[in-house]
Amino acid sequence: MLNLRNFFEIIEYDKIDSTNDEALRLIQNHKINQKTILFANQQTSGRGKKDAIWSSPNGNIYLSLVFPIFSRDLEKYNSFQNFSLLIGLSLYEVMNFYKNTECEIKIKKPNDILIDGKKVAGILIESIFQNNMHYLIVGIGVNWENAPLETSDYVKKFLRIDKNDFIFHAMMNVDEKVGNSQLYCNIKPIIFPLK
Repeated sequence: MLNLRNFFEIIEYDKIDSTNDEALRLIQNHKINQKTILFANQQTSGRGKKDAIWSSPNGNIYLSLVFPIFSRDLEKYNSFQNFSLLIGLSLYEVMNFYKNTECEIKIKKPNDILIDGKKVAGILIESIFQNNMHYLIVGIGVNWENAPLETSDYVKKFLRIDKNDFIFHAMMNVDEKVGNSQLYCNIKPIIFPLK
């Protein structure tokens, strides 16, 4: 993860309630003013869409990306749901490129990644307005080596890449896609050919 420090501020925790909740606290306390990633080895109160509990045992990937966005730029981008799909597409592409088996990887709109029909990753998008700036908080949970539910699976057995390299490639892919989206420049909306 050292290479990510060239592109993001990195904050790491062994155990925390929720990386998204911590990101909100840091923003409210004026401790984040640039692109930042918060990592945790475990979350005690991880959550997903509609406050669903996100089981967070040690060994999986729990992170939140924070993107500060000027209000004038936010108006160019009209849907956080589309942003969730953009993040999902970024993860999907890295998983699909490094897969080592004939598995089927799919995006389940708006915020899940499935392998062979079982959930392996989830995305939670939140935002806050503070000091004339919008902050987009992108929570990402990936079942790397543990599948906490019967309806889930874990990614490690399907990919020919280690955990740190996966995180690096996924975050760089996210950063590239966000940088090329309407969030930062005035281009036509991105349309995703998702099944």
